[in-house]
Amino acid sequence: MTNTLQILGALKIGQTSMQISEYEIVVKPKPFAHLSMQSFINDINLRGIENLDSVLTLTVLYEGYSPSVYGGSNTTAVYLTLPVYTNTDFTKILLDTMYEQMLNLKLEFKCIIKFCILI
Repeated sequence: MTNTLQILGALKIGQTSMQISEYEIVVKPKPFAHLSMQSFINDINLRGIENLDSVLTLTVLYEGYSPSVYGGSNTTAVYLTLPVYTNTDFTKILLDTMYEQMLNLKLEFKCIIKFCILI
């Protein structure tokens, strides 16, 4: 439970709501509150947990869209699971992995649906 409290103490609520259990912190942003994953990371102060010495699993459920030549767009929900070591620049790893995933799927970022930190 100490790790959960340490992580929770480093995070900010920002434009989100958080649900906490013993081994998981679930962050749900307000609808379309963040225009990018970087703004979400800054909003909840995810870099605040970089000094903790632990291994976490981050899961992100986000929505991307593929613009259509004929107008409109097709949206797709994308799920990402990423184990990270907090003593590394894990936020950069998260952003790079999401960018690569969206590039491979030919999607543009739309919004974050749910973000989980598993301890």
